Amino acid sequence: MESINQTAYALLPISLIGSILNWSIFYAVHKLQNFNHAFGYLSANQAIADAMHSTTFLLYFCPMVLLDSAEMKEWSHHCGFILLFCYELSVMIHLAISLNRFTAVWAPYEYQTIFSNMNTKIMIAAIWIFTGTVAFLFYEKSCHFYYEEKIHFLTFTSSEFCGYIGWYGDFLKNASIVAIVVSIDMLTVFKVRKMSKKVVANISDQSQHRMSCREMRFLKQTVTQGSVFMLELLTYFFVPQYFEDKWIVFFATSFAWVAVHAVDGSIKSISLYSCVSSCTSKIPFEGKDPNVIGYLCAVDRCIHDFFQETEYDRFELMWRKLPDSLNWCATNAQMSVTKFTSKKEVMMFKVKNMMEKKKMEIGERCTAVVISFDNDDSLRDLDLEKILKTCTVHHVEFSSARIQGLANVLKSFNSAVIDLLIVGPSKASSYLLFQQFLGDYYDYLPTLCQINFAHSLPRAREENGFLESMQRLRSEKKFLLMGASKDRTDMHLNLFFGNMDKKYCRERYFRYLSYF
Repeated sequence: MESINQTAYALLPISLIGSILNWSIFYAVHKLQNFNHAFGYLSANQAIADAMHSTTFLLYFCPMVLLDSAEMKEWSHHCGFILLFCYELSVMIHLAISLNRFTAVWAPYEYQTIFSNMNTKIMIAAIWIFTGTVAFLFYEKSCHFYYEEKIHFLTFTSSEFCGYIGWYGDFLKNASIVAIVVSIDMLTVFKVRKMSKKVVANISDQSQHRMSCREMRFLKQTVTQGSVFMLELLTYFFVPQYFEDKWIVFFATSFAWVAVHAVDGSIKSISLYSCVSSCTSKIPFEGKDPNVIGYLCAVDRCIHDFFQETEYDRFELMWRKLPDSLNWCATNAQMSVTKFTSKKEVMMFKVKNMMEKKKMEIGERCTAVVISFDNDDSLRDLDLEKILKTCTVHHVEFSSARIQGLANVLKSFNSAVIDLLIVGPSKASSYLLFQQFLGDYYDYLPTLCQINFAHSLPRAREENGFLESMQRLRSEKKFLLMGASKDRTDMHLNLFFGNMDKKYCRERYFRYLSYF
């Protein structure tokens, strides 16, 4: 009896830790606004599965053994059913999370449709129903997973049929799913590495280090979670066949089965803390739409770090670094940004419309406005109608001497939304022109979803104005600086902004990001 109590006392702390960790994760994910998307819903459900598994051990199995309750042992097969159901539910949600990350990287344009909030909730409900039905038929009706006095732990009913269920329905099925999860995550890491290599040669050493750290953190998380689940399955089914020592068997089976969910909770806690701490320390969330926060976490931190790194650089050096660093930030966040070249060899940007097929079906077209200054024909000479084939393109001629009238011009279009605004080079101070769109006039303009803004190298007296404009842009969190390109002389930048403030723009042009 003493040895039995020792095993229960060994399981008690690890099940308590698993319960606290996983219920805390569920509470945090449920409360934090920046997890109000597909990945957050999946993470919350995985935390529930792990928490239920640990809590069942804590509140039923351990008291049953410590109190030596005959009545609880008689009903132990119900406890076994719940434990197996929770375990398999956790494994299935692991698979869904891996598919979520895989889709985010390999099929970004389809991600918003596949993992919309509604589709994700349907997927979660289907996983619960499917896993619950299979578990009920296998472990409640066909066979029992009950407490056996001889081994002081749970085991399947001793019959040939139940042996098949234990081997094929439990071990091989779950081992196969875990192997698939690890394979999918490896493909995700490969794609992220491939995306990163396109820009890694042109970014700072510190940015390269952050990129490598993020990828290594995801790789370590993937390998650790997959290894823990696979190791637990192997030890549970094979160690008892080759060892007779009760403590070796205990730690390889009972303890490992409980510990795997505590370890899984620990890994998720570290990942959750890393994400939240990286965002909350630098980004003011008060009053923001929760759907915006995922983008801010992914991109704004990167941009913040860039300006922090270049704080003491000469302005011209920061100016030259800006395009490559911003392009890396967008790539690192897996933004679906496409480029097209202007006549002056400056790259312009747009985000492919996530709803494009649907818009084409109903005959809806987007609105693009092109503003040229002082008879500059460089933008008019572009075949923008072909490049922006789903948009109605409006060309506007303007004078640099009266930029204050631009707001009224934009309001004159019979459209509540301008999907893409292209602002050409101007002789006026660029940062003053810049403030016409992104500053005090913002609330009076039509909704501007995407802006390409030609910004000339500021004169010495205008450098502070440019930096103040960037700081204001980042602090207000209405537009996100997503890309930049420069000409061969380094005299002109094309800055690209996406509207994160308006629901229309987010739903049309951006997908929700998954956290690694």
